[in-house]
Amino acid sequence: MQIRRIIGLFPNRLLPLAVMFIMAGCIGSAPLAQPSQGYRMGQLLLEDSFETAGDWRQYDADTVQMRIDKGRFHMRVQGSAYYWTINQFPHEDAIIDVEVRGLNVPDVSGYGVICRANPNNNGNGYYFLISDDGSYSIRRGIRNEVTALRSWTTHPAIYTDGRPNQMRVICLDNYLALYVNDTFITEVHDQFFQQGVVGLGVVTTSESDALEVTFDDLRIWQASSE
Repeated sequence: MQIRRIIGLFPNRLLPLAVMFIMAGCIGSAPLAQPSQGYRMGQLLLEDSFETAGDWRQYDADTVQMRIDKGRFHMRVQGSAYYWTINQFPHEDAIIDVEVRGLNVPDVSGYGVICRANPNNNGNGYYFLISDDGSYSIRRGIRNEVTALRSWTTHPAIYTDGRPNQMRVICLDNYLALYVNDTFITEVHDQFFQQGVVGLGVVTTSESDALEVTFDDLRIWQASSE
């Protein structure tokens, strides 16, 4: 697949992006399954209702706006690339919950949570993404490459009618799992990143249509194995 390399014009460097990371006929359908590993929810480490900026990086440029707005973190981006924001709260084994809503999402776009993001803001980390067509993916960003650990696949638990989706991300040792709306979606194992900070991210291949998403009620708990 052809890769487009994109040079960022704002403080977040943009990762290279497969020009058509979602293609008609290339999105699989997920079997309904059970997780292979359980987890325990420990101490609440961070709770953020986005009433204030806190440690989140905010940006305001012609094609990229990322800011706190009316009690939500609001992203509006235009241009084919990955975009993200991070805070500086460190974690290793963590459970991350957040409410996400697509306000305007082009067909080939996704949004979600970054676990164990690099605090130097270089785009490294695990990307847990969903899309308004009901699909999801888990990806690993390393320097100038984003690799699919779980390719784009559809799941009926992901709302496609404009309602917000509740995402839960598990990063526990080498175990990475995604839940949406209290439903187990998928899991993978990868041990490249062991610690980092939390991030919020979006990806789009549309050059003409802006992607617009909000995030709300972020919580991070300490995670342990059952």
